[in-house]
Amino acid sequence: IYWEAGAGDRMYYPTRYGLMPSDDATDDEFREGDRIAAETWRIWHKENIDPFHVALEHAHSMGLEFHATYRVAGFHFPVPENVWNKGGFYDHHPELRGTDRDGNRTPRLSYAFPEVRKEVIRFLTEMTGYPIDGLCLAYNPRPPLLEYEPPVVESFKAKYGGSRVSIDDRDPRWLKHRAEVLTGFMHEVRAATRHATEQHPSKPVGITAIVLGSEEENL
Repeated sequence: IYWEAGAGDRMYYPTRYGLMPSDDATDDEFREGDRIAAETWRIWHKENIDPFHVALEHAHSMGLEFHATYRVAGFHFPVPENVWNKGGFYDHHPELRGTDRDGNRTPRLSYAFPEVRKEVIRFLTEMTGYPIDGLCLAYNPRPPLLEYEPPVVESFKAKYGGSRVSIDDRDPRWLKHRAEVLTGFMHEVRAATRHATEQHPSKPVGITAIVLGSEEENL
């Protein structure tokens, strides 16, 4: 079972760090379905019910593995779901948002910044506090996760000839260089989960990823 545990800093369990689907920061849910969902989460919280743990226990009782799925691009939802992340990490850190080719800010947080990766790993580590069988990183909703942020552009130019280098969207060197950021992030995720594996040596935490359909798309 791949069970969604969170998207960005909106977590579907009683989190110590992120936002809850009870949407306490939202004054008025304007869609009935959203209002009912938020009220349900408030009731669960009041009754000390953790639906994530309930689902995990039930899956294990049937002999199924339970993998916590996380949407890596879930820090900011588009309209009308943009209210869901009100007051979260995205709102508090505009300096960590993406940058398009023309230098304009884009409505996403960029994994080019270590602070974003660190925040994500904090949530993934929190999930390993449950006896899950694995973590699944969902890369397929709303890519890309990084664009033309200064850390990526500057390191690319330093590697391939300084400020004179122009960046072509389809340059294999640029695509490979940009991909190395997420490859490094996956190494960081594995390092962060080693502690959980050491705590439960007979049940290591597996890591999987949902990606796009071809190598070209992923690049």
